[in-house]
Amino acid sequence: MELTKQFSEQQYARALESWAWLDLAGKAPRFTSLFGDVFLESADGCGGSSTPSKGSSYGGGTQVPI
Repeated sequence: MELTKQFSEQQYARALESWAWLDLAGKAPRFTSLFGDVFLESADGCGGSSTPSKGSSYGGGTQVPI
């Protein structure tokens, strides 16, 4: 069973539109968990994860439909 899913750049861009207030410059989505967590990576190797919440604050726990 696959526990992660990858999407196209366009699909990630649409899903992360609500994160426009965050500075995601230099970070790129690498994969998404089946629970909607998006894992980001930057050129320096640092990254992070969170669940985007459409229309609310960062990490609100709501999955974004892709």
